[in-house]
Amino acid sequence: MSKRALIAKLKRIAAHDEQMQTIREISDLIDELSAAAAGGIHQPGQSLDEILAESVTPPLHRGIHAQKPAR
Repeated sequence: MSKRALIAKLKRIAAHDEQMQTIREISDLIDELSAAAAGGIHQPGQSLDEILAESVTPPLHRGIHAQKPAR
């Protein structure tokens, strides 16, 4: 790949990243405004990685194996 083509590709990637950041900022602002309009407090959402990690990780509260035997 020529240097000019590589530079053009990197510029396209950088422009796309800037657009995605702008979209995220607008989305966060809309979420914040919606929460304010509903009388609540805006709490940022979880990332997909966090949601998937929680669904795979067992809950920390008492489960079947943590129950005390009946007396």
